[in-house]
Amino acid sequence: MNERFSFSVACTPAGQPRLRARVVPGRGDAWNARKRKAFAHLYTPDTADGFKSAIVLAARAAGLPREPWAGAVRLTVDVFFARPQRLLKRSSPAGVIRHTAKPDRDNLDKVVMDALTRAGLWHDDAQVCDGWVRKWYVALGGEPGVVVVAERLPDWEGAAGGEGGSDLWGSGDTTTSAPVACAPAGFENRQAGADGDGSQEAP
Repeated sequence: MNERFSFSVACTPAGQPRLRARVVPGRGDAWNARKRKAFAHLYTPDTADGFKSAIVLAARAAGLPREPWAGAVRLTVDVFFARPQRLLKRSSPAGVIRHTAKPDRDNLDKVVMDALTRAGLWHDDAQVCDGWVRKWYVALGGEPGVVVVAERLPDWEGAAGGEGGSDLWGSGDTTTSAPVACAPAGFENRQAGADGDGSQEAP
């Protein structure tokens, strides 16, 4: 199987906002036939729309498969954020730095999966059953953006092309695989990490 689809795009990352609610006040009175009671209106802020649209456009430009994928998918996402002022000092590491602030990792994952569903990479993002999301501050001189790698997987461990898992889950294979670093297209030089200063090599 081993079908793989990857792309990168320079953009401003944003997490999927949480559902919000606001109270819409009532109007009219007992003598008004058009009287309306106050009610709660649920809505999702559009703060991630720009990030989502950038991913959709980049995925389509990268050449999506002719038909949406069916079956299991692994999704690997590396998100690069602009550095805050405190990390732009001369003493700051030159390479990428782990990002431990908002937005949460799961909110970023949701934006990327929703965007790839809209783009038509797969039928439903429920098919994504493996993978990880990593958050970074860019290397000095780098640009914020996202790197996405999607891979089709066999539906069961041990199938041709499949990877092993822990015996704890009955796969019969104790092989495990660590996340493999990937260099974003166009980011290779700018995202290079520096050894020994607390930063990481660019994923």
